[in-house]
Amino acid sequence: MRPVLTVTHILIILFLVLGVYARDQARKFEPTLQRLNNLSGEPFRTLIDSLYYALDQHPDYQTRIAVTKKVFRITAEKDDISHIRSLTYKVIYSDTNDPSLFAEASRLAEKHRLPGKIQYVEDRAIRFYMNRQQYDSAMVHVLRLLDMVPADLSNEGYRNALILLGDVYYHVRLYDMAGEIYLRLLDYYNDQRPWNIYHPYVLMNNMGQIEALNNSYETALQWFLKSRDIAIRELNTPDRLNMLTYINSWIAQIFIKKGNIEQATRYLDEAMAVSRQVLFEDVLQERVYSEALYAYQTGNYNKALSLAKTLEPGDTLLFNQYRYIPGIYRLLSIIQEAREENTLALAYMNKFARITDSLNTKGNRERSMVILAEREHDRINRELKVSRDRIAVLLAILVILGVVVVIILLLYRRIYLSKKALVQKALEIQSHSGQQNRRMDPADAKLSGLEAEEDPGFSDLIRKLQHLMETKQPYLNPQLTIQDTARLLQTNRTYLSQTVNRILKTTFPNYINDLRIQETIRLITSGYLVNHTQEALAGECGFANRSVFSAVFKKHTGVTPAFFAAHYKNGK
Repeated sequence: MRPVLTVTHILIILFLVLGVYARDQARKFEPTLQRLNNLSGEPFRTLIDSLYYALDQHPDYQTRIAVTKKVFRITAEKDDISHIRSLTYKVIYSDTNDPSLFAEASRLAEKHRLPGKIQYVEDRAIRFYMNRQQYDSAMVHVLRLLDMVPADLSNEGYRNALILLGDVYYHVRLYDMAGEIYLRLLDYYNDQRPWNIYHPYVLMNNMGQIEALNNSYETALQWFLKSRDIAIRELNTPDRLNMLTYINSWIAQIFIKKGNIEQATRYLDEAMAVSRQVLFEDVLQERVYSEALYAYQTGNYNKALSLAKTLEPGDTLLFNQYRYIPGIYRLLSIIQEAREENTLALAYMNKFARITDSLNTKGNRERSMVILAEREHDRINRELKVSRDRIAVLLAILVILGVVVVIILLLYRRIYLSKKALVQKALEIQSHSGQQNRRMDPADAKLSGLEAEEDPGFSDLIRKLQHLMETKQPYLNPQLTIQDTARLLQTNRTYLSQTVNRILKTTFPNYINDLRIQETIRLITSGYLVNHTQEALAGECGFANRSVFSAVFKKHTGVTPAFFAAHYKNGK
C-alpha cells in the first residue's frame, strides 16, 4: 500500500523547494555583495542604494529577506549612513518586522545631521504601517513628516508628505478629505506640468478610484483616461509599463461594470501585453483581478475561478500581500454561484460578510484613531505655537532689558570716569602746595580798583585770616563760628564776612569747609583711613558728624569720601 501524502507533508516539501529556490536567487546577488567589501564612502553608498532598489523589484520575498540580512551586517560594520537604509529594509524584509528599528535609523540620521535621511525614514515607516493597515500609526508618522518639511508645494518633500496624508485618508475611507488633498496637488501639477514623474498619475488614479467606489463610473473613467493619455505622451521613467498596466486594468474593470465588454477587451488586452516579470506585485494583482472579472463577465467561469483563487490569501504563494480582501471572497462567491456550486458560493459569501463586518469595525476604529491623531497633533502644535510666542516675547523682553543694562552700564561708566576725573582734580589742587588756597589768595582775587580804593584793609584782613588758619588751624574745631574767628582777628563779624565775600567771592562757611576738605584730602592720601573710620576722619577735620562731612565733601569735590578713598591711588 502506497503512503498517502498529507497536507503537512506537501507543505513541508513546498517550503523546502522554496527554500532551495530562495538560496539560488540570493546567490545572484553574491557578486554585488563581494564588491561591497572593496568599496567605501560614496561609491559604497551608491552601490547599496542600487542593491536595495534591485531588491524592491525582485519577485521573491524570501530572497529579499536573505539578501537584506547580509547587507545589514555589512553596513552595520562599514558605514552608518548606509546603515540607515539597511535598518528600514530590515523592518520590512525580515521575519520579525520590528518597527523599533525605524527609531534607530532616525537616531543615526540625526547623529549625522541628515534631514533628508530623517524624512526618508519617516516615509518608509508610513509605507510600512500602511501596508499593514495600521493607519493610525501611519498617520502619526505622516504628521511628523509634515512638520519636517516647509509647507510649500514647490517642495517635493512637502508634496510627497501630502500624498501620503491623502492616502491615509483614502484607506480609512475619508474620501472627501483625501480628494481635497489630491485635487490641491493636481492643480499644482497642471500648472507645472511635471508629467515625467509618477506622482501626478497616482493622484489621478486615486481620484478615479474614489469616484468608482462611489459608483460614479463616468467621472472615474475621465480621471483614468486623462491619466492614461498623459502617461502615453509624457511618462518615460522605468515605471511607465507598470503605470500604464495599472491604469488599463482599472479602465477595463470600469467598462466591465458598465457592461461594455468591447471596450473592456481593448484595455485589458493592452494590460495583458506587458510581461508579468516586469510588473510590481500590486500591479500584477490589479491585472489578475481584472482578468478574473472579465472571464466571469464573458462566461468563462472556470478561468475566472482559477484566476480569482490566486488572489485568495493563503491559497497561493504567488503574492506576499493581498489587496482584495474581502472583495475577492465576493467575486469567488458570484463565480461559484454561476457555476451552480451553491454551497461554496454561500461559504464564500459568509466569509465576505464576516470579514466585511470585521473590517468595517476596524475601519471605524482606524478612522477615529486617525482623526484623534490629527486633532492631538493640532493641539500640540497650537500649544507649541503658544510656547514659541511666549518664548519670543520673553526673548524680546530680555533683549530690551539687555539694551537697558548696557545703557545703564555705559552711563555708569561715564559717571564713574567723571568721578575719577574729579578725584584727579582734587589731587591736583592738593599737590600744588602753593595753590592750596587758590580761592582765598588776594593776588588771585581780581579786586576792582574801586574796592581797593574803598578799603585797603580788605587785603590785610585776608592775609591775617590766612595766617591764622595756617598756623592755628581753628577750622579743625567743629564749633568754630565767624564770631570766634573775628575775635581772633580783632575785627567784627560783619567786616570779616564782607571781606570774605568781596575778596574770596565765597561765604565764610564755604571758606572754612574748603580748608577742612583740603585737610581731609591730605589725611586720606596719607593713609589715615587704613587705621581709622570715616567718623574719626570727619571729627579730625572739623566736621560735626559723618553725614555733614559726606555732604560737604561731595559738594566740594563731586564725589563721596568713600569713592575718593577707593580711587585716589589710581588717580595719582
